[in-house]
Amino acid sequence: MTSTLPDLDAVRRDNTATVATLRAIPDAIGLLRSAATVDPDNGEPLGIVWDFWSHHIEDDQPMMRVGLRGNLGVLRWYTAEASYAPAGTTERDGDHEYWHGGYPQSWCEGEEIPAEYVYAAVGEFIATGQRPTVIRWINTKDVPNLRTPAPTDESEAAEQVWRAAAS
Repeated sequence: MTSTLPDLDAVRRDNTATVATLRAIPDAIGLLRSAATVDPDNGEPLGIVWDFWSHHIEDDQPMMRVGLRGNLGVLRWYTAEASYAPAGTTERDGDHEYWHGGYPQSWCEGEEIPAEYVYAAVGEFIATGQRPTVIRWINTKDVPNLRTPAPTDESEAAEQVWRAAAS
């Protein structure tokens, strides 16, 4: 008798799966929760990113990027035409690293949402294979950029310091 369960070691190693693979895992949300880890140097939660594909890995089908870091997380929905973020997210100073396949990805604090919303979105995605409706989405081109611009030269840096002190 052969097992119909997916190779969980490969899913954990690659941080990538299709909806069909996720449906074959008895507790896919539990698998995500169990992947949580802590940085041994500072005791802070490490961010981990997963790519979940609607049909086939790395084709033009929709894909949801899921990141978890302790009790926070990030979401993106990608299609061949556009990408979408949860409404209410912003680009702000304060980057956090999320790891995917041994490589860091930088996400800013304004992009993070409570992890329970991420788990709810993943649960709906597993059930439907479609962009989750539990999250209100906006095109990433419309995400407000609230980052402090980097000064281009010394005089501009001094002006920014002065403006910050004057406000």
